[in-house]
Amino acid sequence: MNANNSKLQAILNSPNQYRVPVFQRFYTWTRKEWEELWGDVAALTDSAQNRSSLFMGSLVVVPLEPSATAPPMYEIIDGQQRMMTYSLLLCALRNAAHGAEDSGLAAEINDTCLVHPHRSGEERLRVLPRHRDLEAYIAAVDGEMPTDGRIREALRFFSAKLDTGVGPNGSDSLRGL
Repeated sequence: MNANNSKLQAILNSPNQYRVPVFQRFYTWTRKEWEELWGDVAALTDSAQNRSSLFMGSLVVVPLEPSATAPPMYEIIDGQQRMMTYSLLLCALRNAAHGAEDSGLAAEINDTCLVHPHRSGEERLRVLPRHRDLEAYIAAVDGEMPTDGRIREALRFFSAKLDTGVGPNGSDSLRGL
């Protein structure tokens, strides 16, 4: 077993795909967990708190058998709720960047954290949830609002936080976040 100290950006901005295995629960986080995560993330932009990083928690992954045609894949054994939630926060951030007319930031978030721009189908997703969550998650990654469920609720929650928390500097505030 290898233990590494990695940043979320390095994990998502890799050739790897992180899959939630069928034995893991579906996406279940609620407003309570989203509020806590948002508070931690928002504290990073508060100069009075003088924080430069956020501890994401542990992420336990197991490599899947390599394939000549597929990207390197890992099953998420622990941390799938956090990975899904951070991905949804990044979807909301990307959407807010579009709204602030910062297409460069939106593309950067999309292509380095959410999808592999040169892959197609499910292989393009950097995080691949369980089947029941897949349709809603793909909608969120594609910039659409899912029709229902927790993924929709999470995306709406983070979108609302970004709408109220961006302030007059718009794109600069989003980039800071």
